[in-house]
Amino acid sequence: VYGMSESDFLKYINQALFSAKYKNLEELSQIIAKYDYRILVGSNPEIQLSAMLAELGKFSK
Repeated sequence: VYGMSESDFLKYINQALFSAKYKNLEELSQIIAKYDYRILVGSNPEIQLSAMLAELGKFSK
């Protein structure tokens, strides 16, 4: 997302998930944490965010 840092984007997604009250919140939180860690250790943020969104897409309502 242009104009927003990766960490801000991950915080936004995390807040949105908690406010939407998904059934499998634990799994979704683990996915976000996994990709947050990957970005923090230096992986390409664009690739990691795309992969995270694809993985989160499996849990659509």
